Amino acid sequence: MDVGDEEINIADITKDVDSLINDFVSLKNKASDVTEDGIDLASTINGTALEDSINALNATLKNVQPTADGIAALSASIDNVETSVGNLKQKLSNTRISKSQVLTDLNLMLVTLNDVSTELNTVKQKLEEIALEISKLTVTDAGAISNPITTKIEPVVANNNQLTYSFPYLLMLIVLFVGIMLSSTIVFMEKDSRAYFRTFTTPITNFFFLWLTYVTSALVILVQTILILLAVQFGLGVPAFSNFGISALFIFLSLTVFVSIGIFVGQLFNTSEGITMSTIAIGSVMLFLSNLILPLETLDPVIQSIARYNPYVIASEGIRKAMLFGATIKGLYVDLLLLAGYSLLLLGITLLTMKIISSKYLERMYHTSKKNLITVPEDHYLHIKEIEVTVKDMPSLIKTLKNMSDEEYEKINKPKNIISEWVKLSYKAKTLSLVLKRKNRQRTIEILEKYVKRNFKQ
Repeated sequence: MDVGDEEINIADITKDVDSLINDFVSLKNKASDVTEDGIDLASTINGTALEDSINALNATLKNVQPTADGIAALSASIDNVETSVGNLKQKLSNTRISKSQVLTDLNLMLVTLNDVSTELNTVKQKLEEIALEISKLTVTDAGAISNPITTKIEPVVANNNQLTYSFPYLLMLIVLFVGIMLSSTIVFMEKDSRAYFRTFTTPITNFFFLWLTYVTSALVILVQTILILLAVQFGLGVPAFSNFGISALFIFLSLTVFVSIGIFVGQLFNTSEGITMSTIAIGSVMLFLSNLILPLETLDPVIQSIARYNPYVIASEGIRKAMLFGATIKGLYVDLLLLAGYSLLLLGITLLTMKIISSKYLERMYHTSKKNLITVPEDHYLHIKEIEVTVKDMPSLIKTLKNMSDEEYEKINKPKNIISEWVKLSYKAKTLSLVLKRKNRQRTIEILEKYVKRNFKQ
């Protein structure tokens, strides 16, 4: 056994222990300072858990000794305080987040409250308006308020038979064909008459002639219509005179349209066959594009849209609504305006046609078959009494002028140029008449020869 002496030097150990004790004392003092600050903080924020941990640490500090067990106890107390401080920091952090969220929610609540306030003002305004409207109400009966809509049922067909429903179409059918055929026949008879040239040269306007033809046709149709209305009213029991004012207005406008069509057709054709075929064709087209043959609802949509502007349909439907349903002008003013527009349009077209036909009348009607030279009726011959000569046409006038002397020419044309007036009256040549007024015999012959050569075949 080796039991040799060992030299043990504890001076360094003592030195280390003294240093450890000094450090422990310093740490204990710092811990005491921390506990004091912690107690103040816990009191400020009312942190019970933190205050308990610090009190436990303070008790440990008073009893702790610089031993391993004491240091371990102190270390455990410090850990507890550290844990409590960490929890407090987390709570403070959560509090800051909650505070920010609360501020955001408060701002949203403020905006919402402003919107609610605006809506409340709007509701208040509406309530005031409703209260004002309610104060204006004149109906205070509970029954009238609970049942504001009153239903009145009227039968489409009255207590009469089917004739009541179809009568307006039958009446307008008579007005349609009689109006077109009668007026066109009157115009053709006037044109075909031997006295037409005398009528043509009378100083009346085309409008006056058109007006007389219209009045003649309208009077005949009105008398016929009145007789038919009386017959169906008292003989068949049809309420023909129901709402008669509106019905009469439609009858007047419709016969105006149909008579205008007849006058136009009569001016357009020169033969009775052409007039008859045209009037039948026009009347048939209007008839088939109506509810009398087939309901318009069964036709093609395009044809329906066209048929609804048919004057025959407009007039028939207007009379039917007036008779059966008691319609007023307010509900039928569009149909009345359409018929009036048709009448004015046809009047303008007819006047224009008459003007064109009048300007071409002499050239078309009075050409001879051999010479193809225009002539005039016997009652429009030029009788020159001074030289006892009768002029029948322009070639005979030229021949007469060549055979007379200048003295005779000056004698028969003073104070008024009878040759110029005769050309204007018989040939409707106003320009030629103006040219001849101041011309001598030789110059008149030259002008007439050029006019005949330019306008008539030799």
